[in-house]
Amino acid sequence: MQLTRTSIDLILANITAAAAVFTDADTFLGLFTEIADQGLDTTLADVTLPPGGLATAIDIGTWGTAYRLVNGQPVRDADPVEFRPASSAEATIVTGWYIADAAAAGNLLGFGYFADAISLPDEFAAVTVILRLTVPNVTAWDVTMSYNG
Repeated sequence: MQLTRTSIDLILANITAAAAVFTDADTFLGLFTEIADQGLDTTLADVTLPPGGLATAIDIGTWGTAYRLVNGQPVRDADPVEFRPASSAEATIVTGWYIADAAAAGNLLGFGYFADAISLPDEFAAVTVILRLTVPNVTAWDVTMSYNG
């Protein structure tokens, strides 16, 4: 069966709906310094968090209005999330990001790596991450992010 753009748009809407996997009320974005990648069995226990306030995942806010990329894929972006150490006491180097269903001690929903490690030496350094949910084809969906590091 060939699905139409309408079907794909509805899939995207359902993934981010109130009781869905990536509801904006229960989707939190965090950073890690290391992760013991266990594939599908990776949990938050496998994640090494940065120090201090950076160890707490941040609510993504709300999903933006769905729109189309140049290639026609429907997409929804979350609000930008800024991660900034409180001071040099929280200096760290982060290597990736994760999505969980709670700010702390929740379930790991997914994770990814930055192209290069990002140094956050003090309160004057920050990384802003935007979570993006796309439906690249009728049999898959994907969560990616963009950042200024």
